[in-house]
Amino acid sequence: MPFALARIGEAGRCYSPGDPVPAWLATPSGNNLELVDYCWPKQIMLELLSGAGFAHIHLLEPTAPPDYKGPNAKLLRHEVQHPLYVIYLARK
Repeated sequence: MPFALARIGEAGRCYSPGDPVPAWLATPSGNNLELVDYCWPKQIMLELLSGAGFAHIHLLEPTAPPDYKGPNAKLLRHEVQHPLYVIYLARK
């Protein structure tokens, strides 16, 4: 998906669990930071955390506020509807 701050995965490609997913993150210098992430469905991650003894597991999927009017607001159209990343909170 082409986010204003990053691109995650190749356009039009479907990924299976465990597949490497290329990611490009924008940096303040204007260069891209290239990373390799892995495709793990949320349910698998939740099951792994639970199976490893974590409890009180919470999933956060932050998005940009729909009424955001700051810098590059027009570029953040995907970030309003789709989270760029997922945060797992768990306590062991």
